[in-house]
Amino acid sequence: MRIAILGGTGAMGRFLAKLLLKDGFDVVISGSKPEKARVVAEELGCEPAPDNVSAVKDADVVVVSVPISITERVIEEVGPHLEPGTLITDVTSVKVGPVEAMLKHTDEDVHVLGTHPLFGPTVPSLRGQTIVLTPTERSGPWTDKVRRYLEDKGAEVVITSPEDHDKVMAVVQCLTHAVLWAAGGALPRLLEELDPELDPETVASPVYRLLLDTVGRIVGQDPRLYAEIQSFNPYGKAARRELLKALREIDEKAPNHGLLADLLAEFKEELSSHVDTDRSQLRTDKLLSYLSDEAKVISEGMEATLVEVYTGKVVEGRVLEDDGGLAVGDLRVDRDEWKVYPRLPKSIGRAEGNAEMTLLVEGATDPHTVTLAVEAIGRNVFVSKTEKTEEGVKIEVSGRTEEDILRTLEDLRGLGLDVKPL
Repeated sequence: MRIAILGGTGAMGRFLAKLLLKDGFDVVISGSKPEKARVVAEELGCEPAPDNVSAVKDADVVVVSVPISITERVIEEVGPHLEPGTLITDVTSVKVGPVEAMLKHTDEDVHVLGTHPLFGPTVPSLRGQTIVLTPTERSGPWTDKVRRYLEDKGAEVVITSPEDHDKVMAVVQCLTHAVLWAAGGALPRLLEELDPELDPETVASPVYRLLLDTVGRIVGQDPRLYAEIQSFNPYGKAARRELLKALREIDEKAPNHGLLADLLAEFKEELSSHVDTDRSQLRTDKLLSYLSDEAKVISEGMEATLVEVYTGKVVEGRVLEDDGGLAVGDLRVDRDEWKVYPRLPKSIGRAEGNAEMTLLVEGATDPHTVTLAVEAIGRNVFVSKTEKTEEGVKIEVSGRTEEDILRTLEDLRGLGLDVKPL
């Protein structure tokens, strides 16, 4: 199958090209600059096209992956050149305009399907990612074909209409992006008024740091993309109006804390009918708990498994802080680019249950090795204390039940260790 990616020199276009090439498809790409398309195609191992019209010649599928502001123009350019039975699709963040353009500028026997990947081009794979499909009366068999392909790759597929897509994206994207960009605009002005010796990070709560990172994540990306999402979503203005209305109400009632408390209580009640706020609390607590556990693993120099965020590369060893980064043996890494897990997750938890027992591992000489063995093998069993003795290593263990401890005892013996209860 021959697939043309218009805008294949961009980040998302490259991501799609790599994905499709890996799965054995014949891929041709075009870009705004023919020379760049040639260079990128050579890097990817696919075919370059000098222009969009040349790219779609003989293509079975045409993917429009260009900025929102020129998507409809590109569709109008290539639409009349598509062969009967060809599928044309786009990957923009709005759907009403592009889908209407694809239907308008192509013949009746050309298939049309809108798509919106809800992720960026830096994800390692489609697994766990969400993609929205917006079928039309001319999608034919392609809705099921594309859905099956994506689900086989581990993606979550949502199917809706272009109109409903843009309405929900006005909430998911336009509203939240406006909040974050507004915060990004206000923060520098407010920070300039602070004592330069007082770093907000030193007095910030974990939630503030998380929110600040979210602001930084969005504001640190391409402003044009976010501007286009705001400008081209037909329902974005209504979302921004509601945001401004809520901000004005807060500002007007702030001088009277009683009135403001009533307003916030009203907001809370209204939101609770649409969002499970208790679950929101649990999920954010879970994330903050991970960050706390990571800090403990690093500060105590525990044995850890490090996983690089973007590549999945794994490194294991004792992790130590090193001049703002992390050190694992001879390796020095950027802390923010690696996930840090304790090699034994039990080392950051606590035992549940009242069963306790003291064991002696005869002939053993290293308490640390014994601890690793017990906690790796034992289910619901924790080591609370170790002591090196003349006979071997004495360990105090606790477990959910006595049966859990005895099962661990037998498993250790199965490894050839001479273990007995004291």
